[in-house]
Amino acid sequence: MIENGEAGARVAGPVVRKVMDAWLLDASGHLQPQFAVPVSSDKRANTLTVNAS
Repeated sequence: MIENGEAGARVAGPVVRKVMDAWLLDASGHLQPQFAVPVSSDKRANTLTVNAS
């Protein structure tokens, strides 16, 4: 808890960012595997096709 922070988010934002980084990232700064979004093996789900007419 941040007391007497006056500007609220301006003061708390950087603190929350450090907490979230410590929780989600490994030592090298990459997202830990258990928090990563699973990638579909269906390549069509990852490709955007545009028909140029």
